[in-house]
Amino acid sequence: MAGVAVRALAVATLVVAASGCAGSGREARTAPAPPVSALTAPAPALLRRLIALETGMPVKGSRTSGVDQICLTRVGGKQKTCSAAETAKAARQFRAWQAALRPALGETPETIAALRLAGGRRIVLVAWWTRTGALCLETGDASTSGGTSGAFGPCLGAAARASGQKQSPSYACDAICLHSSHTRSGYLLAGTVAPSATALAVTDSRGATTTYPLTGPRVPHGSSRVFMASLSAHDWRRLSLRRGSTVLASRIMPRAQAAIEDCEEQYGDHGAKLEGCMSAATGSTFPP
Repeated sequence: MAGVAVRALAVATLVVAASGCAGSGREARTAPAPPVSALTAPAPALLRRLIALETGMPVKGSRTSGVDQICLTRVGGKQKTCSAAETAKAARQFRAWQAALRPALGETPETIAALRLAGGRRIVLVAWWTRTGALCLETGDASTSGGTSGAFGPCLGAAARASGQKQSPSYACDAICLHSSHTRSGYLLAGTVAPSATALAVTDSRGATTTYPLTGPRVPHGSSRVFMASLSAHDWRRLSLRRGSTVLASRIMPRAQAAIEDCEEQYGDHGAKLEGCMSAATGSTFPP
């Protein structure tokens, strides 16, 4: 992990809106509740290991993450290697970020819910309370070969404050606290929502809207409700949290992230074409 900022891309911008209607003429449907079950079990061994590395805790046989010799900064719109002072500052911020994400003393990451996918695969939602008292969440494949989403949830805002970094809109986790990640089965949307909500409307990159009833389990020692759903090949662009006909909150994916994902959907991993599309869409050079 490198760079002065720990996370460079905002996941979502939270806005409160009066309505969450999809554009006219677009497909809209109501889906069954996703097959999410409550669990109370230790996080899978691989996820525990990855979370330990992510939070700077010692892991036997592995080198913990740190700031390497790739700290970069921008001067006059161009990148340059960080000075010794800038690298030292980045290292301090990174260590403070990791420390703020670590589980509280006596706390271990636990699986609190699982989403059953086709073919018998399961995606688990892991949670822990940090030393700052904030909730941290992470999703991962329950198999021994699956990766993770990386930490998300209210703990990111606490980590930004602890490390002296700017708050990102993606750290806001109130009525909607959801994160999307790409898995072998497509995009996964997971996290928590306000317990008073009854439905979540998800508008995807095609403009189609799917409304899901909210029946997931509650977060242990908390009040929010778990939501997990497979979005297949098309990630979300707008989320609308509802109670009956009332919209409680909405979230819109930041334009830059949406543009990058549109390029990925169009070109897959076709190097030069993908990089050209992302550069044109965002006005930035890819790779950085």
